[in-house]
Amino acid sequence: MITVTITIFTAVFLICNLPRFVEQVLYLATRFSVETFKQHITSNLKLWVKYGHFSTIFLLSLLNAALNPCLYMARMPQFRVWLKEESDRFKLKFSISAT
Repeated sequence: MITVTITIFTAVFLICNLPRFVEQVLYLATRFSVETFKQHITSNLKLWVKYGHFSTIFLLSLLNAALNPCLYMARMPQFRVWLKEESDRFKLKFSISAT
């Protein structure tokens, strides 16, 4: 069970961060390579160059962060128990202070 969980977390991490790595490699290649290579990359990937940085840096990183608690809930019974205990304690704390 733990091997499958680690594999799932690793796969989600790679899926969310591999495009960021590729985008950074392309960015560096266009900055430090021959001018013809730079023109070729930017002309073929205009949309990616324009929006790729935003999507890979912000959206996919946030997606990875948002998926982690969901994966914890789905794969780890101890996390579900802990979360239920904490939410009950939180409700009790605020119900006492509200009265």
